[in-house]
Parts: sequence; structure tokens; C-alpha cells
Amino acid sequence: MFLLVDANAMVANPLLRGHQWDSVADAVVSEVLDLFVPELAVQETVARVQDTAAARQRGIRRELRNWPQDAREHLQAAITASERFAVEYEQLLRERLEQIGAELLAYPTVDHDVIAGRAIRRRAPFDPGGNGYRDALHWHSFLELLESQEPVDPFAYLLSADKKAFGPSRHAQLLEDVEELGTEWNVEFVSSIHDFTVPGQFLEEKGDLSHRQEQQLRSAITSALHAGGWPDDLDSALAARGGFDEARISTVEALSVDAWDVQVERRSGDLWVSFDVSATCLISFESMEIIDEDLGEYTVNRDTRRWDLSLTGTAYSQGEDLNEIASLRLDESLNDPIDTGEQPAEH
Repeated sequence: MFLLVDANAMVANPLLRGHQWDSVADAVVSEVLDLFVPELAVQETVARVQDTAAARQRGIRRELRNWPQDAREHLQAAITASERFAVEYEQLLRERLEQIGAELLAYPTVDHDVIAGRAIRRRAPFDPGGNGYRDALHWHSFLELLESQEPVDPFAYLLSADKKAFGPSRHAQLLEDVEELGTEWNVEFVSSIHDFTVPGQFLEEKGDLSHRQEQQLRSAITSALHAGGWPDDLDSALAARGGFDEARISTVEALSVDAWDVQVERRSGDLWVSFDVSATCLISFESMEIIDEDLGEYTVNRDTRRWDLSLTGTAYSQGEDLNEIASLRLDESLNDPIDTGEQPAEH
């Protein structure tokens, strides 16, 4: 069995930390899983993490003058720490990949005319506009593994959150390539590391949550909502849906949790919980409109809305405590505005 990891799966968790990545590492050490990461994915991850850090630093610098001196010193320290992390990130990532037993793959040996032909025909993973060169290289790395690896445990997984390249609508074309190879591999696509389960990782009998663990889960979900979700940026998703630049959940008024799957990890006895959430939240929105950049004149538009949110997520226990949210993603939001108009404030 092997797992090939795309760049976006690493960008979502730049240092590959957490219970799930540790479990993948345990499976590699136990020789029940081979973990492959293309060199291209490493380079792409480093570039994207560094670009994100630079954008974050620019955003903080723009706001420095709006804060008192004591706060500016803390913000400047944050900028310095972010800059240092960006410089050191590639080394940290490579060290982590070595630690979890990942094997780095060189670029695939596919001929340029094959890649060009895929692009011309708009064949997956290329999109209708002919974009997808790097995705095609990842895919051919995967195909080369299918040809070179012995299918003793014939399950091969490609981990990528890129729905345009590797989502369900593209599977039929991609699996045609697999069939043409004539191998014994069974190929599956997963969009998140939290959707990947190593066979034999869990006991067959499902677990149950105690009342105390249910309360811990509710508290952890509430904290995750205030923090903006994980690994997807919940605040940005809410801002986009509301038509604002920024959004923040200020109050969780009601919360209903359905822990529909509780698995017991064979090795540790820890619980892995999949859950659905219905939450009624007060959300603060904000946008800034520049009136005169030279004079520093701008208008801040604010609004507060009550939205009903539907979310899905996963959580882990640590011993008897269920307090680690691994993922919390927005599925749907229903807008019920409290304030019917925007509240501009000029500065």
C-alpha cells in the first residue's frame, strides 16, 4: 500500500503535525504503508507557505500605525518571527518528511509530447482552459509508482485537495490511465489527510463518548469556531459569503453536535470522532473602502449578522480527554441579518 501526497495537503498543515500525520508515520515505520512525496510538491509547498507569510507580514505592517506603541512592538515581533519561519521553512519541512519516513520522488520521466497532448485534449488533470501542468507531473509520478511498486497490498492512494484536477468529476478519465497500465493496483483519491485510514488502524467495534467527552467536544468545537476553523479558513469563507473583507464569529448562541462515528485506534486506544455541527452564531463583518489613499481617508463598513451554520469535522481524544479538533469545515450558511444596513465609520 502506498500514499502519494500533493502540495496542497502539506500547505494546509505546513509542518505535518497532529494525530493523523503521526499515525501515518507509525504505519510507515510498521511497514504497512509507503509514503511518497514528489520533489515538485515540496518546492511548491515551500513557495506557497513563503508567499502566504509575506502577505501576512505586509498586512500587519499596513496596520501598525493604527495600534499604540506597546502593541506595535508585539506586532513587529510577530513579523520578525514570521520572517524567520519563512526562511527556515524548507529545512523544517524536509526534516519532518524524513522523520515520518517519506520518500522523495524525482520529477517523472514522462515525455513532453505526452504532457502537451494531455493539455491539448484538456484531458484530466488539465482543466478546460488547458491549465494543470504541475498537476499532470504529479499524476505521472503516481502512474510511475503504479508501474514500479509491487502490489503486495494493492491499494494506492493519491492525496490532493485540488478538486479541479483530482476531484470526483475527473476520476473517470484518470482511472482510464490506470486501466491502460494493466496493473493489479486499486486506486483511490482522498481530499484530506483526515479522510485517509490505514487498514487495521482501528478496532472493528465502534466506541462511545461519555457525557464528559461530549461536553469536552462541544467546548472544543466552540473554541474552534471562534478561532476560525481548521484547516480551511472559516472566517474567510464567511467573509466571502457575506460580501465583506473580514469576518469573525463573535458569539455562538446555539450548538448541536452529532458525533456519528467514533472509532477506537488499535495502537493507542484513542478515540477518533467524526461529527456534524449545527450552530447559530453572531458574526461580525468588516470591509474597508479607500477614499483618498494620499490623505489616508477611508471608510470602514461593519455589519453584524446571525447565521445558522452547518459544519463537519473530526476530533481526537488524548487519553480520556476529547479536546483536539482536527478539522472543522463549513458546509452551508443561512443569512438572517440583525442589522439591515451597513455602519460606515470614517477615519
